[in-house]
Amino acid sequence: MRFLVDEDVSPCLKFVLQEWGHSADAVGLREDLASEADDVILAAAECEQRVLVTFNADHFEALHQECRAAGRSHPGIVVCARQEGYRSFDRLLRWMRNMLAAVSPEDFASDLHYLHTFT
Repeated sequence: MRFLVDEDVSPCLKFVLQEWGHSADAVGLREDLASEADDVILAAAECEQRVLVTFNADHFEALHQECRAAGRSHPGIVVCARQEGYRSFDRLLRWMRNMLAAVSPEDFASDLHYLHTFT
């Protein structure tokens, strides 16, 4: 699978995903995307056919709904919860592994997945 890790998620996730055999890139490590607006980030993910992984639930839930309303597709969005303790990198990795085992690549297309549901 192909992933784009938003800059609010540790860029280390990029390297772990690559170790797991996926193609991954990180917004914060790219001069063309760092500090860009969320709609620009999602457009880049669409252009590159990468599933976006983010902690920014509010903005990307809204952008997901805008895409649906406009009949536009995207490669998928994975939202990580912001609640206390959910930013643990070990927990993030465990949930990512669980999600990747449970969700087929085709099921990511134009969908929004909440990572905490893969505990």
